[in-house]
Amino acid sequence: MLFRSSCGGEGQNNCTIGDAAFYSNNNGAGCQYDLQANGSFISNLEGNSTCVNRQRYDLSRQLSGTQSWAAWALSQQRSAIGRNEQLNWVTTMGTHNSYSSRKQGYIWNLGQNQIYSITDQLNAGARILELDPHAYLFDVNGGHLSMCHGSPIAQITNGATVNLTDTEACAGTAPGYARYFDSVLGEIAYWMNNNPQEVLILFIDDGGDDDYLNGHYSDFQNDIVNVLGTRVWTLWQTTLNQGHVPSIAQMQAAGKSVILISNHNLNLSQVHTFDMTGALVSQNTPGAFRSNNKDNASSALLTQGQYNPLNCTDGDGRSTIGRDKDSWFRLGEGRSQSDWDAAGSTQALIDNVVAANATGCVASYIELDYLYALNQVPTAAYSDSDDSRFKNGVWSWAESDFGLNGPAMFQGGR
Repeated sequence: MLFRSSCGGEGQNNCTIGDAAFYSNNNGAGCQYDLQANGSFISNLEGNSTCVNRQRYDLSRQLSGTQSWAAWALSQQRSAIGRNEQLNWVTTMGTHNSYSSRKQGYIWNLGQNQIYSITDQLNAGARILELDPHAYLFDVNGGHLSMCHGSPIAQITNGATVNLTDTEACAGTAPGYARYFDSVLGEIAYWMNNNPQEVLILFIDDGGDDDYLNGHYSDFQNDIVNVLGTRVWTLWQTTLNQGHVPSIAQMQAAGKSVILISNHNLNLSQVHTFDMTGALVSQNTPGAFRSNNKDNASSALLTQGQYNPLNCTDGDGRSTIGRDKDSWFRLGEGRSQSDWDAAGSTQALIDNVVAANATGCVASYIELDYLYALNQVPTAAYSDSDDSRFKNGVWSWAESDFGLNGPAMFQGGR
């Protein structure tokens, strides 16, 4: 399958100074930030070496027994036990701003949300990834979009409020370096090739009404088509499914392994829409699904990530269990320095208890920051010594039971 950035990725030839990806996507090196070329100096110079692991698999190689079991059990809950249920009714655990990881070059605390690579996150059990494509850094005339943690925000600096555009925010969170969007998709596709039984959700954060991709929808669509190709569950297939959210079984039967959903209606055949107001759903807009959490509203920081576990109502006051068949109950958090600057101590976080309770309230998905690295969060108020959130998303198997301990039975009420 064609990757538009045809060098620098895992298993690809290393880039040379004649490749645009050498300067942006690979931070002035032949391979992506967490990879390295395996050849000699001459081979590297000529672009004839292969890019192999440097630190892309650091977490995968050190997962504890409990963490490995959690990854297995979460996969079983979705792909086996819940495979015939609509995706929005089987809790999917994943990561927020999945690309913005220290080990993949996003080393500034202001916009960093993860430590480990996207590949590590997937190997640890994440099945929803949040991606933020922007027209930033290198030209979009050449078709390249960049990945950065940038949005129009009121940045508080030395007590003064400074309003930033999304491009300016990108410059502050990923200065001089941001991975190409198609290269991030390439990493995901590489993992999917090695895990063909899995189904992923990609949440495309277009900033809601801020619409970061305005004027560049065709660049975005080209990256999706060129990298993910026929893997994508399209709006046409949702229409054939009478407008309903598909199940994993339906997607697999159609030969699909990924569904893309954005918080802005992009009017593209590959991308569904989270409808926070209900307007698109009422107009029978193809591929629009009602959702909680007003992503682009002033109350977003208060509603996203908050809910009442006693009666299972979300931050918008709606029942999470009694919601419409195709509605999504979404939870996410923000632990980067920019989240702290923007929200102070009001930012809702998802800790071990919240993860367990949200699963019990049938969250559609839960996006986490600093997966298995809460002790490395730079803002002390957001850090923690224990990250059992994926483990607490398991309701099916007893800990350390990989399905080899005989017949199943209910224990503990979950």
